[in-house]
Amino acid sequence: MHEAYIEADKFRQECAAKLETAKRALFHVRTEDDKAAVQEQLIKRSERLAKAETDLETSRARYEDNQRLLEQREAYFARSEFVQFCRRIRLKLNAPHLHQLPLQNVLPPPQAAGSGHAALVEKPR
Repeated sequence: MHEAYIEADKFRQECAAKLETAKRALFHVRTEDDKAAVQEQLIKRSERLAKAETDLETSRARYEDNQRLLEQREAYFARSEFVQFCRRIRLKLNAPHLHQLPLQNVLPPPQAAGSGHAALVEKPR
């Protein structure tokens, strides 16, 4: 999809460049026959540019839709993997044993008197 978008953008740029060339050529023609031929080319190139811009917009929309779909599928996959993980280890979100973790594993060890932060704390009187 991304390659189609890039190709559509390149084609639009080429059409725009050809249209600019035709516009410049219109100012350099001398005869009415040449002027009519250049104007005809100018109209064709304008139509081709309009179609290229429409194709580019369609390609961009398709690319963005696919990106959004991919992100949704990745999120679904991640959620389903998480659910399977939780079921596999039998972890429940509101399990009572999670609230009863021993504090000695959570709190840092007490400091010796006179060292570190314990020396800065005043003792109650």
